[in-house]
Amino acid sequence: MGEVDKRRLYVRRIPKVLTEEYLRKYFSQFGELKSIYVQNRVPTWSNSKYAFVCYGYAEDAAEAKEKATRIGTSNLNVEYGREDSGRNDIAPSNSLIIRNINSHHTTKAVRASLEKYGKVVYMTALRRPVYGNMRYCQVCYQRLRDAKKAHTAIRSGKFYKGAIVDYDSEEYIASKIEARGLSSRNYRAAKERESNRFSNK
Repeated sequence: MGEVDKRRLYVRRIPKVLTEEYLRKYFSQFGELKSIYVQNRVPTWSNSKYAFVCYGYAEDAAEAKEKATRIGTSNLNVEYGREDSGRNDIAPSNSLIIRNINSHHTTKAVRASLEKYGKVVYMTALRRPVYGNMRYCQVCYQRLRDAKKAHTAIRSGKFYKGAIVDYDSEEYIASKIEARGLSSRNYRAAKERESNRFSNK
């Protein structure tokens, strides 16, 4: 798995009505773009899409990451991507966002399935997007390696059929954990220990 590339951005929660031409113009205000890829096939149940934006200079990407947080009334989620990933995914974290969960599954059942991969310290109730009946949730594992195991299993189809998974924002989930009584210092220390242990295996 490649290192985080400070010239690449992974942008989520983009309103699906926005075109590649519009997004190219929007992100070009922060610097010269080397490339941009915008998700073309957006599920009918989703009202947002993602894009991968690559700048020529890390300084331009850093400015975009800091300032490109909102388009119109929509809040964007902007993270650095990886240097050798074809999709330039968000860097792995303890947190996952899982979409395309069939509506007949309950929150309790989904959590039980996810806990097969490790201890879950936080999970949202299943939510339904504005369009469609398929649901999504956000989940955080205590250990990074367990989140990676779950991520791999879901992507390989060993979870629910058709489920889609991505790593979620570290800042978002850390704030949720801290609100539940786990200090951010202890959380970061535990995360670093698990990351080092996983990378050495």
